[in-house]
Amino acid sequence: MQAERYRPFVERIDAGGVVYEHSADGSPATATLAELHPGKVISFSPHHTNSAYEAFREHGRDRITLISSVRKTPVYEADLIVLSGFNSGGELQSHLFEANAKSRRFIAIELANQSDSVEVPDLLATLRVFLHEFSEWSVVSQNQEGDGLTILSRDEGAKPVLSSKITMASNFAQAIAKHVADGVTKVDQTILQHRLGICTICEHRNDGRRSVCGCYLSEKVAWRTSEYPMGKWER
Repeated sequence: MQAERYRPFVERIDAGGVVYEHSADGSPATATLAELHPGKVISFSPHHTNSAYEAFREHGRDRITLISSVRKTPVYEADLIVLSGFNSGGELQSHLFEANAKSRRFIAIELANQSDSVEVPDLLATLRVFLHEFSEWSVVSQNQEGDGLTILSRDEGAKPVLSSKITMASNFAQAIAKHVADGVTKVDQTILQHRLGICTICEHRNDGRRSVCGCYLSEKVAWRTSEYPMGKWER
């Protein structure tokens, strides 16, 4: 399951690219990444698993670098940076912001194999802050069940495709007509923040627009008559 979630994005990285993972809890995905990526894989973890060492023995030091203990672990420049095992947003935040500067294409946040003490709402809040500040990143894959893997991309080719200009114009015209008929009424701050929170980490967001309709979120999200095409606001 984990391999299949990573595969569509790792396969976009050629053999000359680099994959870096930082596992805070000792459950790295080294073997999976080495299986999918023919190039360099750098893995930091306080306790590497047997599968990580098996991958190292199979592929050798030219392809696999395992780091277990350094005073301050750097985030390496890479095409894909995988962050996993963080128990709070505070722990994740500094690494996520550093990954913004070091990742050329993808950031993966892996919540698998974590204990009941993990503050998932806190982690999601950190992710929302990050995506709000760095709007060039979009969620391109998300699964909050099972492996809990969220993948972000600044690679335009991996982001959800926007609707055609004709479709966008038609959708926006219909939305404006409904908004005007409703007296140009906007929602209150509680509902607005609820909607923004969902849209910011939605896999259908492409920068500041929703791919399924092409509309700008900054405008439509505040209108009382606006609806989410996939029904997420009502869940």
